[in-house]
Amino acid sequence: MVELIATILVVALLLYVAWPWLWHIAITLALAFLVYLALPSFWQSQSWEDFKAWVQQIYVPQLHARPYPSRSHFEALGQEEYQRPYPKPILVRVDRRRGVDVFWWKGECWFLRHNEEPYRYLCVVHGRLQRCW
Repeated sequence: MVELIATILVVALLLYVAWPWLWHIAITLALAFLVYLALPSFWQSQSWEDFKAWVQQIYVPQLHARPYPSRSHFEALGQEEYQRPYPKPILVRVDRRRGVDVFWWKGECWFLRHNEEPYRYLCVVHGRLQRCW
C-alpha cells in the first residue's frame, strides 16, 4: 500500500512539473471521483425532507427597491456652473501628510485640499483654480 501511495505521489509530482495543465485536469478528476464516492453516503444519511428544511433555514436578506430619481436630477448633475480650466491643470504631487494636491496651472502652483468625493471636478471661479460640484 505504501508503494502505491509513493508511486501516485511521484507521478503527481512529475505531472505537476512537466505539464501543469495536466495537473489541473488530474486534480479535477480526483475531486470529481471523491464527490462521486461521497454523495451516496450523504444522501443515505439525510432524507429529502431534512435537506429541504435545511435549505429553507438559509436567510436571504430582503432587497428594498427605491424609486428612480427623476430625469431632471441627472440633468442637474451634468450641468456645470463654472467653466473648466484651460489649459488643463497638471497634477504635480499628492501630499497626503498635509492633505493637499499640488497642481501646475498657468505658470503657477496651486495647493488644493485633497478631496476624493464623487462628482468633484476642477473649475475656475473668478480666476482661481478650485474644486466644484
